[in-house]
Amino acid sequence: MDDFEDELKEQYTGRIDIKGALSGSFPGEKSLLEELSIDLNMIKTESLLPLKVLKHNTTEVNVSSDVTGPIIILVVFTLSLVIQGKLHFGYIYLISLTSSFLMFILLNLLTSKGVDYSICCNIMGYSMTPIVAFSLGSMVLVWTGMFIKSILGIGMSAWSAYTASKVVCTHLSLVEKMVVVGYPLFLAYMCFMMMVLF
Repeated sequence: MDDFEDELKEQYTGRIDIKGALSGSFPGEKSLLEELSIDLNMIKTESLLPLKVLKHNTTEVNVSSDVTGPIIILVVFTLSLVIQGKLHFGYIYLISLTSSFLMFILLNLLTSKGVDYSICCNIMGYSMTPIVAFSLGSMVLVWTGMFIKSILGIGMSAWSAYTASKVVCTHLSLVEKMVVVGYPLFLAYMCFMMMVLF
């Protein structure tokens, strides 16, 4: 019993610095991001996924089941629309969840390997980066006409769909079915593009 009390005294009577006193953390304790398994460096590198896929020598892309990055991308997309005065919260989350769920069903029908829903959310979320860039850019391109914005939006939607379909088809060895996977993705990303335009 005395050993246990001595251990407790050692543990709780150490020096407390000002950071520990204000935050309630112990010395040597992991940060909250580490405890929640959120890696900001991985989110930063995976958000550049559309640029990696455009390189022709890139055949293998790291696919993880992290959904924190796609949620951050959706929040940035939502905030960019709010700044423009477009309040589409329900539509954004409805379309993103529905399209990723339908993609999950389609991919599990096409392959015998099977794919997790979190991987579908991850790939579709990180591939949405060009749409988010288009949304942020459309705030600056106020002076351009609707025709130019539409062409840019269709291009960004095609880029997002190409990125997601290439990553999925490479990961699941479905290269011959890239169009079958890419077409519904293009339609989903076009819905997001129309939210930016209208």
